[in-house]
Amino acid sequence: MDDLRLDARAYDPAYVNAVIREARRMRNEVLRDLVKSLFDGRLTARLTGERKVASNDLPHGAAPQG
Repeated sequence: MDDLRLDARAYDPAYVNAVIREARRMRNEVLRDLVKSLFDGRLTARLTGERKVASNDLPHGAAPQG
């Protein structure tokens, strides 16, 4: 427990609010990226290990899967 030392800033309400505001901003960025990845297929590809085939990479006459 001796490793944990609080400096004077830990008691400053402005500093605490700034840290909380930065944590919320970072959380919102992560949630925004998660929603984007759901819609463009990155999350599904990462979870299943499958690569999404781009429509212009399909062989001639082949229909897209999914």
